[in-house]
This record gives sequence, C-alpha cells and structure tokens, in this order.
Amino acid sequence: MQPKGNEPRDQPPIANTEGEELIGGEALALRLPPDLRSVSRGRAKLVVIARAWDCPGQLLDDARVVLSELMSNGVLHARTEMRVVIRRRGKGLRLEVHDDSPAPLLPAPTLVEGTVSLLDELVQLELIGPSFPPAATGRGLSIVSALASAWGWYPEAGGGKIVWAELGTVETDDQGASRGLLERQAHVMRPVRVIAAPLRLVRESEDHFDDLFRELQMASLGGQGDGARAGARQVVARLAPLAEHVKDRLAPMREPVRRAIWEAVRRGDRLIDLNLLADAAMPSVFEMFAELLTESAVGARRGFLLTEPPSREVVAWRQWLRNEMENQIAGRPPRACPFPVSSVGTFDTGPSWERLDAARKDAVSQLRSLLTGRLSQPSGDSPLARPGFAEDELMVHALGRITAFLGARRAALCLLADDNVTVNFGASLGFRNEVADYWEAVSVSADLPSSEVIRTGRPALFRTFAELDERYPIFLSTPSESDPALACVPLVVGGGHAVGCLVLGFPKARDFSRREVTFLAQVATEVASYLTTWGRQDAAERSAARHQALADACRALSLAENTDELVRVLAEATVSLVSEGASVHLLGNGALRYLTTYHRDPAWVAEAAELLRRRVGNATAMVAECARTGQPSLVQFFPEEVIVASAADEDEAARFRRLAIGSAGVFPVRNKGRLLGVLSFSNGVGRFISDEDLSFVERLADQAGGTLARLGF
Repeated sequence: MQPKGNEPRDQPPIANTEGEELIGGEALALRLPPDLRSVSRGRAKLVVIARAWDCPGQLLDDARVVLSELMSNGVLHARTEMRVVIRRRGKGLRLEVHDDSPAPLLPAPTLVEGTVSLLDELVQLELIGPSFPPAATGRGLSIVSALASAWGWYPEAGGGKIVWAELGTVETDDQGASRGLLERQAHVMRPVRVIAAPLRLVRESEDHFDDLFRELQMASLGGQGDGARAGARQVVARLAPLAEHVKDRLAPMREPVRRAIWEAVRRGDRLIDLNLLADAAMPSVFEMFAELLTESAVGARRGFLLTEPPSREVVAWRQWLRNEMENQIAGRPPRACPFPVSSVGTFDTGPSWERLDAARKDAVSQLRSLLTGRLSQPSGDSPLARPGFAEDELMVHALGRITAFLGARRAALCLLADDNVTVNFGASLGFRNEVADYWEAVSVSADLPSSEVIRTGRPALFRTFAELDERYPIFLSTPSESDPALACVPLVVGGGHAVGCLVLGFPKARDFSRREVTFLAQVATEVASYLTTWGRQDAAERSAARHQALADACRALSLAENTDELVRVLAEATVSLVSEGASVHLLGNGALRYLTTYHRDPAWVAEAAELLRRRVGNATAMVAECARTGQPSLVQFFPEEVIVASAADEDEAARFRRLAIGSAGVFPVRNKGRLLGVLSFSNGVGRFISDEDLSFVERLADQAGGTLARLGF
C-alpha cells in the first residue's frame, strides 16, 4: 500500500459532470448521491464496463466486492455526493471513490457520557439523537486490503478525499516479489457456529426484522400521504434502501436460520444450534445492519414508524450475536449463547457476604482452607489435568462438607470441557452409577438445567418436583434421582465465563432464602476458584516445558543444512509443539510448491498428501489465501457446510471427512518482509488453536524464514 499523500496522479483529470462519462475508452466516471441504492448502481456499471474490457470473471467478482465496500464506506461515513471512477490499468482495474468530506478515512467514534452496557442501547440512542454517525471500525477496509493488489487514500486539494484500490495489477515490493503473480482463488468462507440459541429470541429477532422490512418496503412503494410528516418521509427514504441492501447481503445466512427454526418448532425444541457460512466481508454488513436497527428504533420511538423497537433482550441478543460472529470470523473459538431458554427476571442473590451469619462464613472458610491446601502441594503429588483433578478424593470430600452443611442428599460437579461444547459429569456424591453413566457427557446446548446454568451463568433453583418437570420434562423419561428440590449454581470466578456448575439435590421440597442463595454462590465461587487456579498452575507448568521445546526446535531449524531438512524439521516441530498435523508450502517464481506433510498417523499423512496433490496449485483455499495476502488466519471448526463449500467434488469432500479436521490455521513464512512460503497446521475435532499455539507457530515460521534466507532460497 502506498502512503497517503504520495499517490501518483498520472491519470487524465475527471470532469465534474452530472451523470456518467466515458473517458477515452479507458475510464468511466459516475456522480452518485450518498444512498445505498447508489452502491447497486455502481456495481452494475462496473460489470458492464469490465465485461467490455474483457476482464476475467474472478477479477470482476473481487472488484464488485471492493467497490461495494468503498462506496458503502462513503455512504455510511462521508455522507456526501460521491464521484466514482473506474479505470482500466493494463489487465487490471483501478477503482476510486471521491467524496467531499474532510474527515479522515477512519473517523473517531462518537462517544456518549455515562455507562453503556448491552441493555443500555436504546437509552443511548435517545441521548445521541437521530443523526449520529456510526463508529467507523475499518472492517470493510480490511476486506479491501485482502482482495486488492494495492489500496490507499489521500486528501484532495479543494477538500474531501479519494479512496482508491487496484486489482489485477502487478506491484513489486522492496525484495522484488510480485503480488500479482499469484492468482486469487475463491475467498475462504468462514464457518460460524451459534451454540444453544434460545428459539424464542431467534424467532423474535427474525420476525422483527421482517416486520420492519415489510413496513419500509410498503412505505417506499406506496408513498406517504400529503398529511405525513416530513420526518417520517425522511426516515423511510433513508432506511428503505439500507434495509434492502442488508436483506440481500444476509439472505444466504438467513435461509439456514429459517430452516433451523422450522425444524426446532416441529421437534418441540427450545434451543437450536446454527452452522452458518460467512465470507470476510460479513463484518461490514453487520455494521450496516446495526445502523439500520438503531436508526429504525429511534424512528419508532419518535412515532415515525409503526414497527415497535425490539425488546431490550432482543437488542442484547443481536449485539451478542454480532460480536460472536465477528470473533469467530477472526479465528476465535465459539462460545455457547448466554441467554436463558425462558424469559426470566433479574436473579437476586440476596444479602452480601458481610451479612452472612457466622456459621455460614465459617463453613466457607473451612472449604477454602481445604481446597487451597491442595493447591500448595508439590505438583508431583497432584493430578495433572481436568477433569481428573475434579474427580479425586479431595473434591468428593469437599462435596461431602457442602452437603452436610446444607442438608443436601447428593452433589455433583458438571464441568465444561475445553471444546466449549461438552459438559462432563465430574466428581459426585450420592448419585447412582446408572444416573452418573447416563449423564457422563452431554452438550452445553442440551435443554438441561446444568447446561443452561453454564451457558447463562445464572443459578437455577427448583423447589418441588413439579417445578423441575415443568421446565425440564426430559427427566420424566430418563434416569434421574428422585430429589424433590434441586439447586444448580454456576462455577464462575471474577465475572468470567462459567467453567461448570454445582448440582445439589435435597430430600424434601423447600424454598431457598436470599441468605441461602448468597451462601450457595459463595460456595460455588470457592470451588470455581480452586478449579481455575489448578488449571492455571497446570497450564503454566506445561507452558514452561513447551517453551523449552520451542527453543530446541528453533535451534534445530537454524542448523538445517538444506531446504529439505528445514521443511522436515519445521513440520515435525509444529506437530510436536502445536498441532496434530502440519504441511509446508514454499513460494518460488510466483507459484506455491507443496513440499511435505507430517502427522503422528501415517494414514492421515497419505490422505492429506493425496488431497493436496490433486488440488490445483497443490494448496487448500486457506494456504492460497495466505500466500496471496501474507496474513495468517484460523478456522476453529469445520462443519459439513465448510467441507461441501471447500471441496471440488464429492471425492474430495470424502477425503476431507476422513481427515476429521477440527481446527486449522495458516501462517506466512517470511524473511525481512519477503514472503517465502506458508506453514499450515491442524487438529482433530474438539481441539482449538490457542493464542499461545499461534505465538509458537510465529516463532517457528520466523526462524524458518531466516534459515531459508541463509540457504539462498
């Protein structure tokens, strides 16, 4: 990317004329209003002229995405008339969007005084007013960076600015590498998994959007009567094209959601899991969607629209969903939805710790002493990994103390596994083997009290058989204990995510006083603190050993005497330290060359190697994308939808399934900024790639890049 302000101006000037103008057969200029309908018009003109210039289909597809992002950015942020210029550059294209706004490309977001939380959004909208600018995040421009050969922006002399991008052009860096030598493959689709979404919230959110879209569409088509207020006409004129644009972009994702809703209703489910596919441009669509919803809420509260604003819980649900999707697109592991199955009020934990009686305080102190005493023991005397350390005699002894003080009949720990999906039945006291075996491992998205408590971080208390059976009828037909009263309390430390829950069964129907609820929360906090602290200690010990192994691996890489030895050591070190499988591609003469794959299972290696050999360019889409952009990327799970979308045919899809990849990543191998190759790595189902894993891969790739340079590669 060339620095802003240093953009060469070697093109003929564009006349400021109305409409459109074709200049010398090499450029098309358009003047368009700041309206999302202009984005569609700009894309349509791009298609016409690019085809007239015989641009390749893939280049045109990329250019349409880039132009959409540049123009949408102008509509949403500059809000002035745009001058769109499409130029022919050799075999490629140059796109320019001129606007009259003096603001920089990424303006600072407007901040509102006071505390803001997920549930404060509607209040904040009233404070901001109807004409607030959306916070610019630059996500759309990251898409431009990924697809374009080069891009940038610079201010114009008379005010305003020009944002530009070039596609299909050859740009040479300081080391002489040409980005244009690598033909772009289809952009990698990112899987998004929504775990345990309450059906009531999904339906309410979808219905609200449909109602809003229908109202805006009818108002746009039928017009407003003479008596309609100017404010209402302005709201419809502003929001109708925005709603149309958002609806079109979200249509591929909304269809599987609708199918999932229908199937869940047919089965009588209250929770649904969603497996969706999103391309890298989706975060910018979320920004447009958020603007549509917030401005329509303001319009409704002012009486300009009939569609009422969504409930506060739906507002919070949409914000969580947007954050979760963006996190997963960026490579973070999925997390279960934190909203409860049924709409419930705020849970009151009652008196604070200071108001607990002396006996309860003493009980908590004894439990803390018991657990912290184990933490101080040498590591060699303690179990090594969860859930084993939660099933030892200490935890059973701790549960015995808890049940004795509370008068409970039985107790168990249900713990969330590292895959964020499985809930394991851990240490227990008083449960029959039949029950413990049946509930040994369940999904966090299951419609069960333990799963819901872990998802939401809220306790679930049942005073009688009837209350439990009404909310969770599954226990009427499955192995369970006959406890008239049941308490499920989340294991949470410091306001973080729940790591599990404490389940307590009582011999008689009973109520739970505010003081007892507070005591239960304190007991659960002590257990959660022990579990998380033990896990951190164990992780720290393992990390120290891994860092020593990393240093040894980097030393072995630095001593490699040839390229073959280097790639072998690199793949083996990656498997030893980070993943279950690894492959290495090197870049030479503008083409990727597949060199090696390593895995502990020789059959896996043969299958993966055959799949890569059959592929065009011997590379997966993720590897090709990394070679083109020079950027690392992660995918934390591979549902069937991703396999089907990635495979060239059914035979290749079958090979992907046999590999059973759970998570995968790619990292560029560089030396002084020059791209030399790509290191890819993968795990089996249920294992994510952590931040520490990625830092290890970076160290290995950096060392490999330095050694390749020493070897004259």
